[in-house]
Amino acid sequence: MSWLASKALIRDALPPLALTIAALVGVGGLLLTVQALSLAAALPGLRGGLLVLAGFLPAALAVALPVGVLAGLCAAGRAWVEDGTADALAASGMPARALLPGVLFIGISAAAAEAALTHFAEPAGRGLARTALISSLRALTLRPGQPLVLGQTLLHAEGVQEGRYQALFIARDDLVLSAAQGGVRDDGVLVLTQGSAADLGEDAWSMQFASAELALPIPTPRLELVERSNASLSDLIHRTEAEKRAADFERLILYKRTAIPSSVPLLALLALPLGMRGVRPAAAALGVTLGWWTLTRLCDQLVGDIGPMWAAVTPAAALLLVSLWAWLTWSRR
Repeated sequence: MSWLASKALIRDALPPLALTIAALVGVGGLLLTVQALSLAAALPGLRGGLLVLAGFLPAALAVALPVGVLAGLCAAGRAWVEDGTADALAASGMPARALLPGVLFIGISAAAAEAALTHFAEPAGRGLARTALISSLRALTLRPGQPLVLGQTLLHAEGVQEGRYQALFIARDDLVLSAAQGGVRDDGVLVLTQGSAADLGEDAWSMQFASAELALPIPTPRLELVERSNASLSDLIHRTEAEKRAADFERLILYKRTAIPSSVPLLALLALPLGMRGVRPAAAALGVTLGWWTLTRLCDQLVGDIGPMWAAVTPAAALLLVSLWAWLTWSRR
């Protein structure tokens, strides 16, 4: 009987769970992509933009999955209260703990998927997005009529046609160049045709040229800690500590890749009592997620004082205590 109830719980929780995850992944992936593109020195083409989006999807999914578990089980619990299923189970004498197999099945399955995301898919995906942005810089997709600054070099093109730029203007320190046309090779060298160059400094000079080449300073985006694989992050920690420098934040990033998945079953345990008490799924997901996020960020700031291990496990420990309280105070024990 308890297994049938758990199966019914899983069946009713999956649709809102999937819907929540799909909505958050779509919005989150788009926001991360727009943010990255807005900070990029040059915009990638359609293929590059899609690669950036694909690279950020695992990161968006890693955020959406815990929230989806929380919202899905809370929605199932609230639906059971509203349609009388909860009362029917209570009348049959079935205790609340009989639903634990279904709750734990969802929570542990989601935790395994979350671990795969935090340990492997998210770093790899962010690396893919970074590579696509670097490639777009080398391709140098200028926007017509809008200046682009690369280091100390300013570029401006009046028109763009099939990867070729018309009416180019380039300024670097005292050097000024103009050309009828130009394009960028794969090695980041700007090739100009039919133009002029002038030095406006103390040793002023000017010249006309049929063709010229100018090496562009291609800025390389910083390799963020979340983009590093576990092995790369461990190597960085060892190098940093070998130099007698603290690596608390680097260790925190590594520990959180396990601590966050371990919190997902606790969110599942907390969600069902909240739903059975009539809490709206959206309110439960928002309130619990904000509380969890706030505590996580507070621990991030205190990592130097409490250490990376405590900073990583404290949010999960808080979720465990709240989940135990929710089950112990649930009227259908």
